[in-house]
Amino acid sequence: MADARTAPGPAPGTAAPPTAQPDTPPDRSAPPPRYPAQAVAGIAELWRHTQGGDPGITIGVVDGPPQLSHPSLTGADLRVLPTWWLPPTQTDPKMAEHGTWTASVLLGQPGSILPGLAPRCRALFLSPPVDEENPPDPLSGARAVEELVEAGADIIQFTLALPTASHDADDMLKRAIARAIDAGVLITAPAGNDYGNNSIAPAILPGVLAVGAHRADGAMFYFSNHGPAYTGHGITALGEAVYGAHPDGDIEAQKGTCVAVALVTGAAALLISLQRHLGQPPDALAVRDALLATARPCMPEQSHGQTERCLNGFIDVPAATRRLLAAPSPGIGLSSPAQHDHSAPAPASSGRVHQHAPDVAAHPRQHDTQHLANLAWPQLTAHLADLADQAEPGARPALLALVRQRVLDVARGFVRAVMRRDYRQAAGAARWLALSGMAPHTLGLETGIDFLAQRTPHDPQAVHHLQAARALLNGKRS
Repeated sequence: MADARTAPGPAPGTAAPPTAQPDTPPDRSAPPPRYPAQAVAGIAELWRHTQGGDPGITIGVVDGPPQLSHPSLTGADLRVLPTWWLPPTQTDPKMAEHGTWTASVLLGQPGSILPGLAPRCRALFLSPPVDEENPPDPLSGARAVEELVEAGADIIQFTLALPTASHDADDMLKRAIARAIDAGVLITAPAGNDYGNNSIAPAILPGVLAVGAHRADGAMFYFSNHGPAYTGHGITALGEAVYGAHPDGDIEAQKGTCVAVALVTGAAALLISLQRHLGQPPDALAVRDALLATARPCMPEQSHGQTERCLNGFIDVPAATRRLLAAPSPGIGLSSPAQHDHSAPAPASSGRVHQHAPDVAAHPRQHDTQHLANLAWPQLTAHLADLADQAEPGARPALLALVRQRVLDVARGFVRAVMRRDYRQAAGAARWLALSGMAPHTLGLETGIDFLAQRTPHDPQAVHHLQAARALLNGKRS
């Protein structure tokens, strides 16, 4: 995970870690791995009230490309958006491993080999090409943030680490992050694994929820970054021995601040889902503020005598929930355990041996038409594309009425998706436009459908939507 990419050694011109403090003391045995829900106290109770998240909540992720064929992701509402501003490149296997692990921790499906934290939420991944010879590019990172905001992300987990010895970041990245936060988007980012020698962007930027990592015994990892740049906007979560999916179809345990940030992102998605479940407007920044305000202070023995290592403190999901609700709603009572639940059954010593995993009850996906009506046109088009299977005569009259009311916005989104080579989204939008019967003549919808058909012969979902769109257009002529 993050430690594998950022902890091999200090950046040029920086000092080595002071006397290389061991993160695994000689007298400490390896902890048993845990599934994601076992790694964050309070998740099981949130599941009972949110059924694993709200389908209207979108998690954006800047990370490696996930292996969508992994069995834990079958049925997940997960898409990989194109990096249309960059030339096509080969996927780095390490980045694919990283993205697959993250995706499963967030969206692994109930009853699968790896149940994730928020399986009913929606996720959009953007994966700028990164490998050992091509480190993360802040300009591509900025563009990725902008794309995810436009696509309707409520949370963006920016997993890629951009080390900086100046405690500052590229101006374009800072502007993109600031605009996202101004739009109400919660940005989470790993604090990094450089022993405090380098700061990591975007975790150091104001308003970003930086996430550090502690060990399974509650002590902070020495590699987990800390310092003045993180003061006031960071929390700590478990960063050791947490199961996630591997591209080969199995699961494996990982460690690092990238492990911790995925746990925090998943918990935040459930807390935003809880807001909607209770009829409250989703407020991702209120969730951020609640997590910061309720973080449990760490003790000197947990922080190796430096409490600033723990940032604001350890994540406390039940306490954050109580703060968000102010007065708990009927039937919701969340206790705040002092430590993680160690009572769950532990896997065998091998990281690849499977056990019974925690599960969440199935819950049908549903989208709130009123919520969609308030979205900007790029987000509206993205959500409509996800609902394109419902673009049938008589299936969703309220949704069809919304499409007709905002047909110019949907047409605009269709053109945008084609230009950005997001052909699946374009096909879904085309289906809604065909059903509406109100697509502008200047759009050239039929020509656009023909163009998309040439570009997507091997994408069954896009082909299905395009065939349905043609049938709808032909039916309106007869």
